[in-house]
Amino acid sequence: MVYGNLVYGNLVYGNLVDGNLVYGNLVYENLVYGNLVDGNLLYGNLVYGNWVDGNLVYGNSVYGNLVYGNLVDGNLVYGNLVDGNLVYGNLVYGNLVYGNLVDGNLVDGNLVYGNLVDGNLVYGNLVYGNLIYGNFGVFQTYYLDLKRYKLES
Repeated sequence: MVYGNLVYGNLVYGNLVDGNLVYGNLVYENLVYGNLVDGNLLYGNLVYGNWVDGNLVYGNSVYGNLVYGNLVDGNLVYGNLVDGNLVYGNLVYGNLVYGNLVDGNLVDGNLVYGNLVDGNLVYGNLVYGNLIYGNFGVFQTYYLDLKRYKLES
């Protein structure tokens, strides 16, 4: 059970996340509520070449969280493989997300397929006053990623 956390004023930048395998995890029956996520700066991070496969996420509740005043800027996310995950029966409601700035991120050449997202209930969330601009998403490099993961036919 995760509850009543205060997360604020963090600076996360210049990280390289590369070549991780996240596989066969079971995430279930978690309760996440009453969290405050505020004043975080995430920029200049590079996330590529990760493989997320065969995970099961179900029966979680996420509600009553406040997320505001965060800056997510200048991040590069590319060449990741997300495949064969099952996400179902989760409850997400009553969260407040506002006043965040998401700018200048590049999301490119990721392969997301074969995932099942089913039976989730998302309602009563308030999302307003966010500024999202300067993002660039291109998906023309799938064949490069497939060769990298040796999945070509």
